[in-house]
Amino acid sequence: MSEKPNRVLIVDDEPRNLALLEAVLAPIGIETRRATDGRQAVALFRELHATDELDLVLLDVMMPELDGFGALAEMRGCTSAGERLPIVLVTALSAREDRMRGLEAGADDFLSKPLDPHEVRCRVRTFIALREAQRTLRQRAEELERVQQARADLSRLIVHDLKNPLAALQGNLQWVRSRAAQSKDAMMLEAIDDSTSSTARLLLMIGTLIDVDRVENSQLRLDRKPARVGALLDAVARRHARDAELRGVTIRVTGDPDLRATIDCSVLERAIENLVENAARFAGTPGLVELAAVGDGRATAITVSNTGAPMAPAQRTRLFEKYATTERGGSHQGLGLYFCRLAAEAHGGGIAVDSDEAWPTRFRITIPEPTARATSAFVD
Repeated sequence: MSEKPNRVLIVDDEPRNLALLEAVLAPIGIETRRATDGRQAVALFRELHATDELDLVLLDVMMPELDGFGALAEMRGCTSAGERLPIVLVTALSAREDRMRGLEAGADDFLSKPLDPHEVRCRVRTFIALREAQRTLRQRAEELERVQQARADLSRLIVHDLKNPLAALQGNLQWVRSRAAQSKDAMMLEAIDDSTSSTARLLLMIGTLIDVDRVENSQLRLDRKPARVGALLDAVARRHARDAELRGVTIRVTGDPDLRATIDCSVLERAIENLVENAARFAGTPGLVELAAVGDGRATAITVSNTGAPMAPAQRTRLFEKYATTERGGSHQGLGLYFCRLAAEAHGGGIAVDSDEAWPTRFRITIPEPTARATSAFVD
């Protein structure tokens, strides 16, 4: 199958000039389409451009009714900002003001009358080569986008498919633990507890991956309701107590147990779990992790603090970015802290990390109480 010929739209109100351009372009295999006025030129441009059958426009300036400047402006107005189909003005005008007017309207170049055939062919070859390069880049970008979308879809499928067997594994481990408790085999019980903790961490990681994907694709809608923050912190502490104990770390909860805030419990709980899991890893042995919350009716601040080596200021710069890494303990932070940032921002708040004499590392999530208008933006 032969390749599609290059097509140039030539526009001039003088038939002799159109015939001349056709004769000049024929030797280099250019297929031409004619337009004898600005209106016809714009209509042909729309038609050919819509089906990607146009490579270049040679547009005369001095025409009655709609001149070349006006036609050029309309042509640029019907193309997307990311695409630049080359348009060359053909004109006897040489004044700087006329050239500037053409450039401001979107012209890519000028050909001066009387036309030099060799110059015309050279310019046309150059712009057609640029147009073909533009098409190639666009096709590669579209192909890359398809590949990335396929990978993203595959990742989502794998992540979702992992949840069910892991949940089943967690349930079976709890059942085995209840049976094994009667044997009083300390090593067996410790192995089961290790496996249960690892399964819980995997489920937390999978939940984080799913929620990050939902936030980034604008699919996560918060369901904010009044809730007891202390109860939420207690629940997280209990779930992570065994894993922390195996690391030689104690988790405690302080603050007002009756403190209430208007939050999406599921989203915020996952964020706090990520902070607790992170804090337990770096608390040292023996170590301490403290969960606390304070509020004043306008905002609630939730802190997760830990002992251990302090984090250098330079390490905090990109801590909450996607896939950010830190040299702290040689560990990769992954998506956990990034999700914490997304969760806080989705609530209209933010997250920060600091330290003081009591706590080498302290993460702080601040959640403002929503107004009636803000609440409607979060709840389906």
